[in-house]
Formats: sequence, structure tokens, C-alpha cells
Amino acid sequence: MRSILTCLMILLAVNSFFSQKTKQLEKLLAAYDQAGKFNGTILVAEKGKIIFEKSYGYKNGPKKEKNTNNSLYRIFSTTKMFTATVILKLEEEGKLSINDKLSKYYPNFPKGDSITVANLLSHTSGIPNETGSENTVDEETFIKFISSKPLNFSPGKQWDYSNSGYYILGYIIKKASGMNYDKAIESYILKPLQMNHTGFHFNTVTDENKAFGYDFLTDHMSNEAFRFKTDHPFAAGAMYSTVEDLFKFNESFKSNTILKKATI
Repeated sequence: MRSILTCLMILLAVNSFFSQKTKQLEKLLAAYDQAGKFNGTILVAEKGKIIFEKSYGYKNGPKKEKNTNNSLYRIFSTTKMFTATVILKLEEEGKLSINDKLSKYYPNFPKGDSITVANLLSHTSGIPNETGSENTVDEETFIKFISSKPLNFSPGKQWDYSNSGYYILGYIIKKASGMNYDKAIESYILKPLQMNHTGFHFNTVTDENKAFGYDFLTDHMSNEAFRFKTDHPFAAGAMYSTVEDLFKFNESFKSNTILKKATI
């Protein structure tokens, strides 16, 4: 009986602790919402337990359709985490190495013998961040365009954020896996984790939970953000997801569901 009472007391204390944090989060986000400073969905978890999840603002401003916890958002550069994860998974399978030279995949790429997959992953390749939509229509066009640009610095010597590097990683995934980039992401991550509300080709999504992005949004006025006509920016930022699917992805690194502990 004493053990049961002790367990109950601990449980009540933990629940009270979470409840207090939830109230603080609620108060904070309510203030941002009332000030018109936040539009979207928040999910906060601690030790694998979701302690706060709530949505604010509109998924469709002109129609006054409010966001829900199932809202589908474009996640842009969070896509890079998925790209990096698949690259590391392919290394675990022996299909590539992060020490591979870029010249292995593109023999004519200038200084390709000095650039590694690891450099592309860590933004230390020196390849400039140039990914205009007119130059990214397909692999051949992009590689021809980006290989004509001088490196910003010698590979491995500095750091500079490069979407271009992640475009190249997307094409390397295709070469190493034998699957198109989006299909490789689905096969290695989305299906195993049952991330059923995450994917690509956002413009063609017809789900009622689809949320539009806005440069400016109030209860009375809105200005929708620019919509890419294609899946630009590809492996650097073309995905959409929900907070609950992203939570599944986050937890997979703790459970080693996709990657081994040593890899992580």
C-alpha cells in the first residue's frame, strides 16, 4: 500500500508539473495570438510525452478557415533533415559513403575531387547558394548551372549555407538508391514511421487541412506568400508535414528506428 501511495504521489507531482508548464505555454501563445504575432500550430513534448498542442490563426485567411492540429504546412528547410537522414541510411546500407568525392557522381564537376558528401551535408563545400527556379528544372540543367559558378572558398575551409549542396545530395540519393528523391524519402522514412500526412507536391494537395503561407495576415486582411510553381527547392526544402508527423520523426532518433545509435 505504501508503494502504491508513493507511486500515486509521484504521478500527481509529475502531472502537476506538466500542467503548470502547459498553463505557461497557453498564456504565452495566447499573448502572441492576440497580438497577431503567430499563425500556426505548436507541439511541445518532454521526455516523449506531448504536454502542449494547439493551433492558432488561419490556414486560409480570405475564407476565415482556422488552423487545426492537423494543418499541413510547407516545412521548407526542415526538409534538409530528411535528406541528411537518408544519406546516412544509405551509408549504413553500404550504398555510399559520406567520404565519397563529388567527382564519383559528377566526374566533370570542377574541384569535385576536393568536395565530399560530408562537405555537402555540413555546408562546407564552398558551392555557392544559388538555386533560382529557372536553373533547377532538372538535374542536368542544375548541375550545368552550378558547376559553372566558382566556389566561395576551398572545400572544408569555411562554412556557408548552401541550398545548392542539398540539391546535389538529392540527386546523389537518386543515384545511390535507384529511386527518385521523393520516393526514397517515402521508403526510408515516411512509411516506416507512418508519417501519413507528410510528403511532396504541395501545390497539388487537395486535403482540407492544407494551410497557406502568408506574408501578412490579420482578421481582415491577408497577403499570401509566394507559391513555387514546382517542387523547388527540392531536397533543400520541398516537403510539407504536420506537427504530429514531425514529432514522430523527432522521436525516431531517440528510438533508433531509422538510424543506428552510432550513426546518430
